[in-house]
Amino acid sequence: GLLSSEENDELGRNDSNQMESTNDKIEKNWEYLKKEHHQLQVRKQELEKEKKSMTKQLQDSLEENQKLSTRIQELEEELSRVHQWLHENSQEEDSEDTRNSLAPDRGVTEGKIDEKLKDLNDLLCRNVTSLLQELERKEDKLKVSVKLALLTRLSISLQELYTSVLSMVAECCKCSEEVKREFYDFAYHGLRAEHNDVLHRVEDLATEQEIMTAEEKKEFGKLQQFQTNRQRQVDRLENLWIGLFSLVIMPVIL
Repeated sequence: GLLSSEENDELGRNDSNQMESTNDKIEKNWEYLKKEHHQLQVRKQELEKEKKSMTKQLQDSLEENQKLSTRIQELEEELSRVHQWLHENSQEEDSEDTRNSLAPDRGVTEGKIDEKLKDLNDLLCRNVTSLLQELERKEDKLKVSVKLALLTRLSISLQELYTSVLSMVAECCKCSEEVKREFYDFAYHGLRAEHNDVLHRVEDLATEQEIMTAEEKKEFGKLQQFQTNRQRQVDRLENLWIGLFSLVIMPVIL
């Protein structure tokens, strides 16, 4: 039964060889796992980078889609307006014979409009233009109370003129281009110029509020309200022109 010394040495060498072989396998497995882990880390980074890139592309695409949607909506609105103008112009051309058949009645209407415009122009010169010229000459010498009174009077006269002009639009839009041009010249040039002049003078007077009395400040507040009310009339007249008159004469830009 007992092993000889040589046999014991042989067994020891075999055990040692087996251990070395096992260690080699473990080391190889470890190296393989390390390599696999590194490859997975690299792949993870690549995926994250790709995800980030795709997310940005998606965001850019959404923003671009929004811009395109907005632009499409703007184009649709503009196209709708063009269709409307074409439709209105077509109706105007189609009704030319009807307008010609009503020429006698239209002539009476145009005569009344023309006469009314002359009367309004006289009122503008007498009640507004001449007073503004007087104010221009003496403005530096006038007291605040006098300026308030004059500008209030001017504002009331202008408001009455705009009320008259607005009442004429419906009839005037049926008239010839010549009468429309006369109306346009008066309402959008002559009257509008005096409106702007009074607005600027009221703005200049606003710089003197510090020296106004309590009563004068109260009157100045009323004067400012006159400007607001008249500006509404100006805006309404602009809208009526765009909606009722032809494109031959374009309105003044506010």
